[in-house]
Amino acid sequence: MFDVRKAESNPKHPKEKTGVVLVVGTHPCVHDDIEAAANKFPGADICAVNDATDLICADCVATVHPEKLDQFLEKQEWLDIHTREKMKRPDPRENEYVWNIKTGGGSGLFAVGVMLALGYEKVIMCGCPMDGGGGYATKKHDGSVEDPRIGELSSNAELVRGYHSHLKRFRDQCPDANRVRSMSGFTKKIFGGI
Repeated sequence: MFDVRKAESNPKHPKEKTGVVLVVGTHPCVHDDIEAAANKFPGADICAVNDATDLICADCVATVHPEKLDQFLEKQEWLDIHTREKMKRPDPRENEYVWNIKTGGGSGLFAVGVMLALGYEKVIMCGCPMDGGGGYATKKHDGSVEDPRIGELSSNAELVRGYHSHLKRFRDQCPDANRVRSMSGFTKKIFGGI
């Protein structure tokens, strides 16, 4: 069960967020997704996932790769940072919240879990179709075992199918999954659109 309302961070986050947040990924559909979501939800907060900090001015960044924060924060230094507990990781930064949320399925799904834990009533995934393939709107590195890049894999790849399983499990086991929507791709099929 993914009861994100019970999730805690270190240091403890006040969890006072409300309203709508856009979780922004790096698929090439990202700008169309943001435009459509922003038309329906003007003024929504923005959570950038990984390198999406290069694509949009954000309120926070979320990642399961704290070892790459220097890369993600090249253009936006003073964001709230949300990362996952990891065995090997750099020391947390001053404005970093380390969460005990383990969703599987990559940084996008982790970001969704954190935004729900913070209290947002609606979480909209933009540029996060999670289909496999399609490439990236911004690409700074190739994939590795520790950081697979599903935008370079076919939709039939084992890793992509694994991510899809994590998304379905989250939808089925998180009491707050009904507050999640997506603008495109497989995640839209799983969580529904706006």
